[in-house]
Amino acid sequence: MTAPLRRMTGAPAAHGGDGDEAGHRVTVCAPRVSVELLGAVLHRLAAESGTVTGVRTMASRPCTVLELTVRLLGPPERAESSVRASLRALTLGRRADIAVQRADRDHRLVAFDMDGTLIRGESLVRLAAATPHAEQVAAVTERALRGEVDFAEALHARARALAGLPATVLDRTAGELELTPGALVAVRTLQARGVRVGIVTAGFRRVAEPLARALGLDFCVANELETVDGRLTGRLAGDLVDGPAKAAAVRRLARRHRLPLNACAAVGDGVNDIDMLRIAGLGIAFTDRPRVVAAADAALSFGRLDLVLPLLGIPVPCTVLDHP
Repeated sequence: MTAPLRRMTGAPAAHGGDGDEAGHRVTVCAPRVSVELLGAVLHRLAAESGTVTGVRTMASRPCTVLELTVRLLGPPERAESSVRASLRALTLGRRADIAVQRADRDHRLVAFDMDGTLIRGESLVRLAAATPHAEQVAAVTERALRGEVDFAEALHARARALAGLPATVLDRTAGELELTPGALVAVRTLQARGVRVGIVTAGFRRVAEPLARALGLDFCVANELETVDGRLTGRLAGDLVDGPAKAAAVRRLARRHRLPLNACAAVGDGVNDIDMLRIAGLGIAFTDRPRVVAAADAALSFGRLDLVLPLLGIPVPCTVLDHP
């Protein structure tokens, strides 16, 4: 569906000096974008003096994603903030994700969190399965991701639970990782467009790097577990990769590739991702955890990573590949 919808909301097309020259994209994602949902979106846009100038389908299965091109009245940042709040309110009680962003953004680098984002589950919980502390580690991990405990302290505590394990458990865990549905098509589609793609994770290097190599990623930033005589000591080695360090890594990567931060996107699911979501040009919460969603520019709650593509202005390819 590509035919433009000229002035569907009744707002004037010309806005003068305070107009939204670049325009905005409103992305609506749901198992099925019903007439009722689309009508509610258009009604909210009309209330905000928005003009819909075009619409296209960005995905058709397993979710429908529509992209509306919109021009807003008034100062762009204030108008964008107001429209975003209004449309997010529509998702309450509905199975739908709605995002608003400037239409002129061209994202050339995407940093993915690994655990719970690029892969299913938490690799540290998998590692702890070989210890008597498995249930405790899983519980602390979820609390840390929700921001209920200090993330850095929780990471050190969980690392201590691995003390004494053979270092080969890292390699075995790396071989057992499962990609999140849609992750492969997201990565391959971005790579085909020349976008730099990689991992920025609080997980461990010997788990993350084999995945990065297998996917042909451009970068991998991760924590290092100390080993002595082939066994884990339960301590971290080198600089800690926590929330602030993740943001610093995105800044460093942007400088390395001579990109402005607004040309970078970050995707994550935990409170330790909030810093990098905030500094990136587009921060995407791949979760329904409230603190993460509140800090992000957009949120995805349907568990498929290829739904990141429409938020980057890229249609999801018809062929869905979930495995290499």
